[in-house]
Amino acid sequence: MNVHCTWRFAVSGGAGFEECLPGLDRLMGHLLDIEAEDLRLSDAALAFDADAGVAEVSIASDGSTLDEALLQADNAVRAAIDAAGGSTPNWASQERLIESENSVTFTRGQLLVS
Repeated sequence: MNVHCTWRFAVSGGAGFEECLPGLDRLMGHLLDIEAEDLRLSDAALAFDADAGVAEVSIASDGSTLDEALLQADNAVRAAIDAAGGSTPNWASQERLIESENSVTFTRGQLLVS
């Protein structure tokens, strides 16, 4: 089963937009490295709305079940955030919205970048 996962985070870590960019760039770089090593992952992306202070991180994952695909995507994004020096203090309490059979969005997350 192939599923596209998106995480929406409120971003903290600097006084302004420019201070968040290096951390977000590192996050994307690590996510691309993880994707290159795991053929089950594809289409990694990151978008940042500086005015709203919101980042979206997304990746597609292919697993034998929805739960397996979600776990792979979850592990990849979490590992990339950690490798980039970021943190997600409320990771476990994010809301999961299954938008369709192949699309899942996680909301109400917080991403701290340095």
